[in-house]
Amino acid sequence: MKVATGKRRAKPCWHRLILVSGLAVANLAWPQAPAGKVQVEVFTGQPLPAEGLGDGQGQLTVVAYDLSAADRLADGLSEGLPADAEAAASIARQRFSGDQSVLAGQVAAAFQGHGLALSYGLTSYPALVFNQEAVVYGTTDLALGLAQYRRWQQQQGQP
Repeated sequence: MKVATGKRRAKPCWHRLILVSGLAVANLAWPQAPAGKVQVEVFTGQPLPAEGLGDGQGQLTVVAYDLSAADRLADGLSEGLPADAEAAASIARQRFSGDQSVLAGQVAAAFQGHGLALSYGLTSYPALVFNQEAVVYGTTDLALGLAQYRRWQQQQGQP
């Protein structure tokens, strides 16, 4: 397990245009944790159950981001498309001609974690980001990650 600190710039990605909108939404959607609480962002490649994402004492504010959500959205949008490119394009246009706000919301939600991961400079997942200042890679276990984070804080002379 490794604790990384600081914000590094991520390399450009093929999702760049979509991620820009996801990043804007992500940065607006995540408020600072109240004083005395630890803010934890969980980045993983699969959905996590909502239960168990806390310490039971109200000291953790936890949000999980499933980085596979964008792939599932793309799979859903392309489901049932024929192999013929023209026919597939026609069906896709029909699918996108409906309510754009629903699709925009789905895209924003699916890419929110990607935007944050880029802004933090995450290099792999699973990862736990604590108070937007330190990263523990290789686990989604909050107790283990919190222990690593607390040790790092002590080494830095933080309370």
